[in-house]
Amino acid sequence: MFLKFLLLLNFLAILIIPAISQTSEEVPLCKETSPIDLVPKDVNEKSLSTLENKVLDEVNLARTEPSQYIGFLTQYKNYVNGKILRVPNQKPILMEEGIPVIESAIADFKQIEKLTPLKFSTGLKKVAENQLKDLKENPNLGHFGKDGSGLKKRLLRVGKYEKVASENINYKDTDPREIVLRMLIDDGVKSRTHRKNILNQQFNLLGLACGESTKDPQMICVLVFADKFNESAGSNKPKATEF
Repeated sequence: MFLKFLLLLNFLAILIIPAISQTSEEVPLCKETSPIDLVPKDVNEKSLSTLENKVLDEVNLARTEPSQYIGFLTQYKNYVNGKILRVPNQKPILMEEGIPVIESAIADFKQIEKLTPLKFSTGLKKVAENQLKDLKENPNLGHFGKDGSGLKKRLLRVGKYEKVASENINYKDTDPREIVLRMLIDDGVKSRTHRKNILNQQFNLLGLACGESTKDPQMICVLVFADKFNESAGSNKPKATEF
């Protein structure tokens, strides 16, 4: 009961919180299978850390090669017995939904065609970095800045999007594929919004920032999606969706 309580508490605080990290042997790192040209050529590689670059690659691998992610998700089902997730060499974790949530992700992938890769946005990265800075000090803030700001307000501080924008946050995982798998599985999130963000054809841009919390030893990754984004001051009428 105590473990289940902690898991439920974490989900209330953040977008998607990984229960446990896979080993690279069981779930290969993106560098082993992800095409190296998934990230658009105009990316300023110096602005991205190694992990950020790989997460961007993984998101685009999921969008452009859905059949590969069907394979990863199918493999992941082997670690689940009932609602207990047992990854080799890791402590067992109680899931909220178990295998059915993984099967729902597989079903969604089977229904989509290949999507265009997301282009990296330096402006959206600044938005992600601003939130990451606050989360490093207080991971429980989730989608709110320490000043109480929501995503829309943080976006407008940096620039202007057109119609839609959204945000995913991942805690604890350090394997780029595991980060993306957690968001795609979306255990306990009935709306599957994190999965929908990654597979949303309306989004064209992605900015992301990953770093370790200063309060406890855990990695935090913030992903900000948008249709368009101009890095300049200005008002913006459309409402950003926060998940």
